[in-house]
Amino acid sequence: MEAKILLVEDDVDLGNLIRQCFEINDFQVDVVADGREAYELMDKNPGHYNLLLIEASLPGMDGFELAEKIKDMGCDTCFVLFTQCGSKGDRIRGLKIGATDCISKPIDVDELILRSYNIIRRLSTRFLFDRNVIQCGDVRLNSVSMMLYVGSRVEMRVSASESVLLNFLLSNENRLVTRREILGHFQKNSHPFSGRSMDVFIFRLRKRLEASRFVRIDSVYGRGFILSVRDR
Repeated sequence: MEAKILLVEDDVDLGNLIRQCFEINDFQVDVVADGREAYELMDKNPGHYNLLLIEASLPGMDGFELAEKIKDMGCDTCFVLFTQCGSKGDRIRGLKIGATDCISKPIDVDELILRSYNIIRRLSTRFLFDRNVIQCGDVRLNSVSMMLYVGSRVEMRVSASESVLLNFLLSNENRLVTRREILGHFQKNSHPFSGRSMDVFIFRLRKRLEASRFVRIDSVYGRGFILSVRDR
C-alpha cells in the first residue's frame, strides 16, 4: 500500500524537492504552502493521510497552531515538525503538543525519508497496514480485537455481530447496502442474524458513532442502509 503524506511547506523549491524525492521512494505526497489550506484539507479528508510533515514557521497560521487545530478536530494522524536550526524552544514546544518528531532545518531529505518510513512502519502494527483494520473518516474498526475507535478520544469494544455488521458497512461506504445483502453477509460468515436483530444492531452502532464528526448510518426506507462519510 502506498503511504500518503501531506507536506505543509511555504518554501516552494524545498517543497518540490521533498515531494519528488518521496515519490521516487514510492510515497504519495500532496503539498500545500498555507496552514489554513492544510487545515481545510484535513477537515475534509480525515484519516486520509498516514503522516503530516509541517513547517513550524508558516505565515498566517503557523505549524504549531495548525497541529493543535488538527488534533482538536479529533484527528490523530502523526505529524513531524520542521523547526529552525538550533531552536530548542521550538523542538520542545512541538514535542509538547504531540509531534512524533521534530527535525531542524536545513532538511536532509534522505534522513527525512528514513524517519518518515520508520514512523509509518511502527504505526502499521496498530492501524495503517493491518489487514484486520478498516478505516473511514475518523472511524476505525479492528475486526479481530473487535475494538472500535472513533476520533482520537473514544474507543470501545463491540460485540461480534456489531463488528461483522460495521465492517460490512465500512467496506461499502457511501453505497446503499440492502437488508438482503446484509443477511447474506451474515450467513456467509456463519453468524446467526435476523431482520429484527438487524435493526437493534443498527441502533447500537448509531449510538457508538455519535462521537464521529464525519461518519453516520442513514436509513433508506424499505431498502437498507448507507454508511455516509462526509466530504471524502
